[in-house]
Amino acid sequence: MRPRDWFSVGVRLLGLWAIFDGSTYLLRFLAMSLAQASRSDIARQLDQDLYAPAYYISFGAGAIAIGFILLSSAERLTKWAFKESAENDNPAHNRG
Repeated sequence: MRPRDWFSVGVRLLGLWAIFDGSTYLLRFLAMSLAQASRSDIARQLDQDLYAPAYYISFGAGAIAIGFILLSSAERLTKWAFKESAENDNPAHNRG
């Protein structure tokens, strides 16, 4: 595989990781919404929530959105990073 191919795979893997990471935030939000997550010791001492559910939902939704953007635009990002033009899309042209 060429470096360009590895870069494209890396972008896609980063997108998958972002979706996974965002889903963990959404699961934390769900747990807090269902009152299944206990408050931390520091929050109990200060009598306030350190991490509001809005934090988890916003970071989760943002990470999942970034993940889907990376997955859907991996090829365009690779072309941009390697300064390729549209004429390089022709497979017969690349063999020569």
